[in-house]
Amino acid sequence: MLDAFIAAAFPSVRFCRVRDIDELIFRIKESEIVVGKAGRVFYLGQELRLIRLSLVPGGFQVDPQRGRPDRRAMSFTVNELLSGEVGVAMDQAWLFARRVTYPCEGNFSWGLTWGGQHDQKRGRI
Repeated sequence: MLDAFIAAAFPSVRFCRVRDIDELIFRIKESEIVVGKAGRVFYLGQELRLIRLSLVPGGFQVDPQRGRPDRRAMSFTVNELLSGEVGVAMDQAWLFARRVTYPCEGNFSWGLTWGGQHDQKRGRI
């Protein structure tokens, strides 16, 4: 039902729900690998407040995207993160992330065929 609400509120954007700490870590690393930028933006709670979570030694760095005048990043251990708003949002199924897409520039294409060979005829890499 919550997925249906998000899909109705944002029809052009696909969201994925984050249910536990393992999935949270996976989503952060997924974004860092694909996009090449530290951390990932998550939508927190029913008001869909934006926060950026990054992995740091010993835990997480939380950078509020809006709502705090000083907008300073704070560091939390795993237990501190789970006992706060992020943990509550995961328990109540209100922590979301946008689906990661690869940022394509120009006509860049991987150009691999099903056999794993480069497609030289079409000028692709």
